[in-house]
Amino acid sequence: MDYSSFLLGMDIWGEASMRLGDCALVLYFKKYFHTLNSLKSPLFLCLAFVACVTLPGQTLELYRYTAQAFAESYASIGSTHSHFGDPQGLIGFIVLATSVLIVSFVFLSVAAHAHRTAVSDELDDSDGQFTPGPFLTIACTPALAVGAGLVLASADFRVENIKEVMLAGARLSIAKDFSAPVRIEQLSQSYVEAQLQVNWWLHFMAAVCVAIGALVFLLSRPYLRKLRVSAERTKTRCVYLIGFGLPIVLTAAFVLSPVWLARTLSSFGVLCLFFAAASVLLRAVSLLEIQVRMPLMFLALVCAAIFGIFGLNDNHAVRAVRSPETSQSSRSPPGTIADGFAQWLKERRDRPLYDVYPVYVVATEGGGIYAAYRTATLLASLQDRCPRFSHHVFAISSVSGGSVGAAIFNGLTRKIRQSDDRFKAGSGCRKPGDNVGGQFFADVSEDILRDDYLSPVLGAFLFPDFLQRFLFFPVPQFDRSIALEKSLEESWQSGVKYYQTRFKEQWVDEGNPLSASFSTSWSPRLEAPALLINTTEVASGRGRVISPFSIDTDEFRSFPWFASGDASRPSVDISLSTAAVLSARFPWLTPPGSFSIDVAGSKKSSRQNIQLVDGGYFDNSGVTMALAAMREIEGAIANLDPAQKIQINLIVLTSADFGDPSGTHSDYLAPVQTLLSTRSARGGIAVKEAERVFAAEKLQASPFHSLGKAELLGYGYPLPLGWRLSPITRLLILGQSDGGASCRQNVGDKRCFLASVVEELNK
Repeated sequence: MDYSSFLLGMDIWGEASMRLGDCALVLYFKKYFHTLNSLKSPLFLCLAFVACVTLPGQTLELYRYTAQAFAESYASIGSTHSHFGDPQGLIGFIVLATSVLIVSFVFLSVAAHAHRTAVSDELDDSDGQFTPGPFLTIACTPALAVGAGLVLASADFRVENIKEVMLAGARLSIAKDFSAPVRIEQLSQSYVEAQLQVNWWLHFMAAVCVAIGALVFLLSRPYLRKLRVSAERTKTRCVYLIGFGLPIVLTAAFVLSPVWLARTLSSFGVLCLFFAAASVLLRAVSLLEIQVRMPLMFLALVCAAIFGIFGLNDNHAVRAVRSPETSQSSRSPPGTIADGFAQWLKERRDRPLYDVYPVYVVATEGGGIYAAYRTATLLASLQDRCPRFSHHVFAISSVSGGSVGAAIFNGLTRKIRQSDDRFKAGSGCRKPGDNVGGQFFADVSEDILRDDYLSPVLGAFLFPDFLQRFLFFPVPQFDRSIALEKSLEESWQSGVKYYQTRFKEQWVDEGNPLSASFSTSWSPRLEAPALLINTTEVASGRGRVISPFSIDTDEFRSFPWFASGDASRPSVDISLSTAAVLSARFPWLTPPGSFSIDVAGSKKSSRQNIQLVDGGYFDNSGVTMALAAMREIEGAIANLDPAQKIQINLIVLTSADFGDPSGTHSDYLAPVQTLLSTRSARGGIAVKEAERVFAAEKLQASPFHSLGKAELLGYGYPLPLGWRLSPITRLLILGQSDGGASCRQNVGDKRCFLASVVEELNK
């Protein structure tokens, strides 16, 4: 046999084998997709679940939090002392694994029920067309998707200086509880080293999820073999009962206990519970569609769209407060910023100590919980270092998450009683390393904001507020933003309880400032800074500022405490937590907040509905409003006694290195990406404009003195735009709360705003 004959024979054999393989492969996929045709609902939910557990940055942060908390629990086993031990870490990991297992078997059960119904209705040939592949795919995908998400959550710790910054944050947190420097250093080193092992724990948890997927695969096969020969019609009464009853029960549960229940289940447990309940609900609706022969799901979606377009079910009205001591009828209309500053300056008790009196205005940007945590802890650290600091801060212009942090700091300065000794000559700022004992602002703010704020709003979003979309009338209790407001209020109660018990004499009272009326948050005599909380008006695109002052410029308008400026016609009274959350209503987790006011017309009064969203739409830095306020302050200073010199200092809390320059090339996602990028870009542009303004003012006779910019660097670690922080994120923020590495190395550096504050308040 020659070589050409051999090649010809091989070609014939290969072609025949390929044809046989193609036929087998085509036959398998024909059976696969034929079976999958009856499993559309569970398949759709399975794909949606995959997207939710792998794509959002907040989901990846949740994985990091779970891994780090689990590592802490593991490290504390058998240890007699653990400063950072979190026994909930192990529970959180068990909840994650159990939730994945439950949702996998719920998907499998719903898919099996759909197949039985198709077989009994002669829509499928169970013997000739059945294949277990689609069922195994639907059952195993949740565990594998979570495993993939855990791998994607891995962080790169090779970035220069990241370990040093984490160590600085750990030392700052531990130093207030221990006096021995060696002990502080040992605990800091061990804690940071444990946190840097998060990637190992993430991969370990991913391996556990893969094992769960394998377990589901093995346990499903006997069940599917039985399903293959089963042609008995499944009873539908139980499906109807669970499908329609479970969402109603869960909705009622999350309305009655929006915070405790959600935090107990955790965010991942809430998410899995929703997908499990939704899969059974869709199955019940599918069965009902077969009986009534109508596209009920399509009609429900159409009705939801109509209700939403015409605003019939808008339940996001701003939550009002009603308290006799702060009734609107007893309040006078707010004055201008200039009037408020003049009154505030007269009440400054330490004015005789200064030849040039320093005044601070703070601008803090948005960014979800990391911005809230950063704002509160940085300002609290400044207060601990310089007890006069809050006495010199006139206002804080805040956006989104920064508004939450500013509200926490405002509440602490009103509730924590400070010694009058700080107003004595020579009692300026403490030296680094001084440990005077007692209660620290930074400790309290850390304990308040380390809570889980994502689970309550997620639970309300997926259950009560989701049901609201299909109702033609609003139910205010279903509003998911209320869950976020209440979680903030409850975190204050639980966070300060220990300090109020141990340092009772240092607290003014046990009242919760977040649940009290915003009108009580400022007065000229208080230590607390005035809050300029930035939001954006949907209809006009202008900035709407919630503040104790009357503001009406081309760019900003104040919140209407009185209708049309008429003190005899009160409009809206809200709590401090509601005001902060109004500034943080960024899509899609938190909805626009709406309120109605009386507008005086030519003949009779009419009602105007106003919707507010996140202040970051207009300016995510808070600097634009801060500059507008400083211009009014400058005008007020010109009318004061020239013998008293005033210098105005702007402190800008901003961030850097968080953008993704690569972006996306999708035509459909480009508009959304542009909107989000513009939101960040405008904040940076506003900061640059402030720098130019201060540079120009220094050349003139102006009270504008300095601009201190505190940049929060990511060090390659992604800080999420959400409402749950991992321990590493907290360490990176705390490690930069003292002004950063440049301040630690060059304490006298004029470019370091912290050094400038210390120098000014020590004069």
